[in-house]
Amino acid sequence: MRPVSRTTLQIWRPSATVSVSANASDNASVSSVQFLLDGANLGAPVTTAPYTISWDTTTAANGSHVLGATAIDPSGNVGNATGVTVTVSNSGTPDPALADFQARCAATGVIVCEGWDDPSRFTLATGAGGYATGMHPADDGTSHGTMDTTNKVSGAGALKFTINAGSVTPLTTNPTGFWFAGFGPDGNVKSFAQNSTLYFQFRLRLDPNMLNYDWTQVSGQGWKVFIAYGPIPGPSCTGAQFVQENSYQTNVFTAYTSCGTPGLETNNGVPPMLIEQGDYNCPYSSSGGYASNPNCFAYPSNTWITEYWVVQIGTWGQPNSHFTAYVGLPGQALKRVIDLPNFTFNAGGASNDALNALILQPYFSGATGARTNPQATMWFDELIISSQPIAAPKF
Repeated sequence: MRPVSRTTLQIWRPSATVSVSANASDNASVSSVQFLLDGANLGAPVTTAPYTISWDTTTAANGSHVLGATAIDPSGNVGNATGVTVTVSNSGTPDPALADFQARCAATGVIVCEGWDDPSRFTLATGAGGYATGMHPADDGTSHGTMDTTNKVSGAGALKFTINAGSVTPLTTNPTGFWFAGFGPDGNVKSFAQNSTLYFQFRLRLDPNMLNYDWTQVSGQGWKVFIAYGPIPGPSCTGAQFVQENSYQTNVFTAYTSCGTPGLETNNGVPPMLIEQGDYNCPYSSSGGYASNPNCFAYPSNTWITEYWVVQIGTWGQPNSHFTAYVGLPGQALKRVIDLPNFTFNAGGASNDALNALILQPYFSGATGARTNPQATMWFDELIISSQPIAAPKF
């Protein structure tokens, strides 16, 4: 018995009913195909081709679900399709932003697609030797990452990290917990090593306290947005690594590689240098003033921005890697904010080092809890990681 060869879904209809179909083949014949929703039978078995059913999505809760199919031949042999994850959002009218996100997730090469639309995704992750994809706890042993059903880009929700006020919980390096995204299924992640290209995009939102408070008072450096690293398992500050950080509370787009140096800046991070390049060309200034410089991109507050990274890895330790990061405001085209060809990307010393994980969180290097801080919030939505180019969001 051959397995079901393909499951295809049509997400949007004028009504809440969608068509679900599967292709199945056997060296003799196929007796029936049973469709599945989250592992349970969805309708009666279909005994004749084309193997198609209609699914009324209003019978399922809003959020993430897995559609599957099982084919049976006359001898009782079974073939199972690979499950397809879909998001139900029955709000009365189609959500074009969600449809756009799902279309990007279905593109060739996509290995991770996360919209944080399912409440079950916010349960702390377990297994995989501590490197399971999902939510992980803060230094206090709990998670301050929650599903925000109001502030979101598409679907049912977004990932919201809340930093407690310092008078309640002294700020530590990991005050909120973090989202760990391995590049593929747990235990079988894809590695981006020498002579490969990594693509990823996500949405980011910051509340005013993330920008207006001087976080260097509590951490010495500022806050991080993500850490991309490998190999796993292992601590983040080993092997290949690059980090997006609001360095020293400049509130402009800054990043670095290899646990601190060199920065993703011109002139190997030595002044005079550009801390943003491409379409912005923002020069380093010891006196600051970046927010008023039209050549600099400064983070806006309470606004969803799009980030799109392309990391072309050459040879470790040689000047032949290329980092490109794009940023975009709602309704505007993406612009290059980092564009560094001929960059020397150093790994941890081993020729087989590779990037294979991404951590999202407001991380504070050097925070000790010695100073108070206000409550602040960082949000994420629509994370896609791919080995092939991804279309830019339309919304």
